[in-house]
Amino acid sequence: MTHVFIIASESLRSEGDIDCPDVAQVAGDLDPLLLEARVLIVYANGLDLQRTLLTCRVLAPDRVVVVADPDEAQVASDASGRLDLDIQIISPEHFDAEKVIALAGDLGEHAFRAIVSSVDEHVIQCIRLSGGLTVGDQVQPATSGSGRHFDLTSFETRGDEVCISLASVQHAIKSGEVLCRVGELPEVSNQFKAEIVWLSTNDGFEGRRYDIEIGNQHCGATVSGLKHRYDPYSYEHLSARKIGIGDCVSVTLGLRQEIVFDTVTRSRSMATFILRDHYSSDIVAMGVLSHSLRRARNVHRQELDIQRADRELLNNHEGAVVWFTGLSGSGKSTVANGVEKELHRQGVRTYVLDGDNVRHGLNKDLGFTDADRIENIRRVAEVARLMVDAGLVVLTSFISPFRSERDLARQLFDEGEFFEVYVNVPLTVAEERDPKGLYRKARAGEIPNFTGIDSDYEAPVSPELEVRTNELLLPECIQAVFELLKANSIFMTR
Repeated sequence: MTHVFIIASESLRSEGDIDCPDVAQVAGDLDPLLLEARVLIVYANGLDLQRTLLTCRVLAPDRVVVVADPDEAQVASDASGRLDLDIQIISPEHFDAEKVIALAGDLGEHAFRAIVSSVDEHVIQCIRLSGGLTVGDQVQPATSGSGRHFDLTSFETRGDEVCISLASVQHAIKSGEVLCRVGELPEVSNQFKAEIVWLSTNDGFEGRRYDIEIGNQHCGATVSGLKHRYDPYSYEHLSARKIGIGDCVSVTLGLRQEIVFDTVTRSRSMATFILRDHYSSDIVAMGVLSHSLRRARNVHRQELDIQRADRELLNNHEGAVVWFTGLSGSGKSTVANGVEKELHRQGVRTYVLDGDNVRHGLNKDLGFTDADRIENIRRVAEVARLMVDAGLVVLTSFISPFRSERDLARQLFDEGEFFEVYVNVPLTVAEERDPKGLYRKARAGEIPNFTGIDSDYEAPVSPELEVRTNELLLPECIQAVFELLKANSIFMTR
C-alpha cells in the first residue's frame, strides 16, 4: 500500500515533470487516494496553495513537505501557523524525493488491524488494514467475543492478505470481524465528529443520506450536523447550510449501525473514510474521523411496559404511514383529507401531517432552500415514526421533492408500514389549478426555489400507489388509497 503521495497541479501531472520514485504516487488535491497518505509532498507551483494546505490539514498525514520557491514558501509558512500544521518547506533546487521519502521509514508502525474474510476452524483468512504481527502475539476480535484471547501460532502474509493460525479451535471470531492485538482494542460507535473534503459537483446537505466506507466496513450515514466550513484563505470558521466542491467542513456524522474505528495516529485505515452517493455510488467526499460523540455513549433507550403492539390492540388496527408526494396543486392535501374522513368513519385512528400546517409550528423556522426542505422532511418523518409507534395511521401531505429524503423517511419504518402515494399531475395542470396563486408568483420571480419552476421535483420510481388526479375523480383516488391499506391488513372494514 502506498503511503507517500505527491500532490501536483494538473499541468505538472500532464507534463510528467515530477521527481516521483516508485514508492510514491502522484495525485491531484481532491483525489480520494490521498486518504492513504502518511506523507504528503506538495509541489506548490501551479496549485492554489492555501486551499491545498487546508485539504492537507483535514487529511491529517504524519508529515507534510512543500516544495516551493520563496514566495510560495512564505504562503506555506503562514499557513503552517494558522492551520497548526507541521510543514517542512524545501526549495525546488534542494528537493530530493528519494531522501524525503526515505524519512517515511521512521514514522513507526500502526496498530494491527485486519478484517476477517473467512474462518476454517483455527485458520483465519484476513485482509490486513494496518500494522503487523509476531508469532506469540495474542489476537482478539474487536467486538463480539472481545473478552476472549487467542494465541497466534503462525501467520503468512501475501501483500495485504494474511493467513493466521491460532492455537485452538474457536467459534467467537466471525467473517467481517475486525481483529486486533490484545491490549490494542479500537473503539466502537455510530456517531462522530469528522473533518471532510467535498469532492462532488453536486452540493451536500445536512440530513441527507450517504453511504460510508471505512476500513472495509460499509453502512448508511447521514451528515447530522454542519458545524462549520473553513474559509480556504483565512481559515476562519464560517457557517454553512450546504457543501460545495472543494469545501473543507467540520461535520457530525450519524451512522445506521456501530462501526469499529481508531484515531488516525493509531490506524489510518480505521480513521479515514469516503462517502458515496446512495443512488449512483459516486464518491462525494473523503474525510477523517476526529472522535466519537459523548452522546452516543450516554443516550440509551428507555424500555417501557406498554409497547406499540399494546396500543394497536387497543386501537383494533395497525399503525402505518401514507406518504403523499407530488407537485404543489396536485391534490395531495385534498386526497389525504378525504382518506382520513373515510378511515375515521371506519373507526381508524388517524392524523394528517400537512405541509402548510407543520410550517406554522414545528417547522416555522425553515424556508424553502434545498437544505431547509431536507430538514423539513427529516423532522416530519421522525414525528410520523412516533405517531406510528402510537398505533396511528399517519397521512403526510408534503411535496417532498427529493427522492433521497423520501427514501430516508421510508427507512425509519419496517416493511409494510410505509406507503408512498405519488399524486401525479402534469405541471401544466398544477399551474392551471394554482389554488394558492403560488405558481403565478413563482413565474413572476416573487417565490424563489419553487418546486417545478426553479427547483427540481424527483418523481418516485416505484411508489406503492400512483393516483392521477387529473384523470380520476376524487372518490376514486380516495378509494384507491383506502383499498391499498385494506389489502395490506392495516385495518379491517366494519
